[in-house]
Amino acid sequence: MRENALVTVIVPVYNMENKVGKCLESLIAQSYTNMQIIVIDDGSTDESLYICKKYQEVDERIRVLTQDNKGVSEARNKGLEISKGEYIIFIDSDDYVKREYVQLLVQEIDENKVDIVECGYIIKNEITGECQNVYPRMKNLEERKEICMDFCRNRGITDYLWNKIFRAELFYGLKFCDLACSEDFEILTRILNRVEKVRKINECLYIYVRTSQSMGMKKITEKNFDIIKAREIAFSYYQSIGEDNIANVVAVQILSQIYILYREIGNCDIRFREEYKKNILEKFPKYYAYAKQDKENFVKDIYRKVKFNVFKVFPNIAVKLFK
Repeated sequence: MRENALVTVIVPVYNMENKVGKCLESLIAQSYTNMQIIVIDDGSTDESLYICKKYQEVDERIRVLTQDNKGVSEARNKGLEISKGEYIIFIDSDDYVKREYVQLLVQEIDENKVDIVECGYIIKNEITGECQNVYPRMKNLEERKEICMDFCRNRGITDYLWNKIFRAELFYGLKFCDLACSEDFEILTRILNRVEKVRKINECLYIYVRTSQSMGMKKITEKNFDIIKAREIAFSYYQSIGEDNIANVVAVQILSQIYILYREIGNCDIRFREEYKKNILEKFPKYYAYAKQDKENFVKDIYRKVKFNVFKVFPNIAVKLFK
C-alpha cells in the first residue's frame, strides 16, 4: 500500500453538537494519516459549527466550511469542489469509525486496483447500547453491467455512501441531486456505470449510530416522495444509455417504494393524505408496464407479482392482504 495516497474525507454536519466531536475524534485517531478532512456545516443552529472549528484549530488536516441550510447534497457537492484526494470517503457526522477504517480501505483499493471498496458496519442502538454486525452482501466483481444490475436488485453494493472508499475520478463532472432522501442511491446509479471493479472487506469498520429519532415513527411528508423520485431519475438514466434491462429492474424498485409509501401514508398529516395517495397511484401504471418485463424480480417472483396485480386494482385491499 502507498502511504502517500491522499484521502479526502467529506463530513456534512447539521445540528450534531452532541455527536460530531466523537466523529471527528475517530478521524483524527486514524492509523492512516495522509487525509484531507473537509467538514461542511449546513447552517446548524446549535453549537456544531463552534465544535468543528475547535477541532480545526488542533488538527491542520481539518478544514471547516459553512453554508446556509441547503441540505446534505449541496454540502457534499461543496466538499467535492475542493477535494484534492486520490480517494474519497464520506462519513455522516452522527457516526464514527474504527481506528483502522481508512487504512484498510486504502490498502484494499490501492493494492487490488479497483474502483470502489465496501466494508461491513455495526448498527449501534443509541438507547440500549446493543450492536449488530452487518457484513457486505456484494460479490467481488469485474464487470460493469453485472455491478449495476446487482445494485438495482438490492443484492450488490449497498445504496449508501458511508461504508465505502471511491476513486476520486468517479465523481468528475457529477453532482448530487437536490433530494431530501435517497440521494446516495441516485448518484450511485451514475457512478457505478463508470466502474469496472469492486471489492469488499468482510470486517465491520464503520459504526452507524441508530438514534432515538431514526428509530421512532416519523410522519410521512412530501420529502419522503424523493425516495421514488430518486429511482425515477435512475430509471430515466438507464433508459437514456440504452440499458433497458436495468431500467426495468429499477421500475420494480419504484413499484415497491410506491407500495410501501401508500401503506404508510396513514402516518401523515390528514390534510395531505388523499393528495399523496393520488400522486403516487398515478405513477404506478407507467412503471408497472416496465416492471413486468423483468423476469427475475417480477415474473418469477409470484408473491410480488400477485401483490402488485392486486395493488394496481385494489390498493387499499392489497396493503391489508400483503404485509
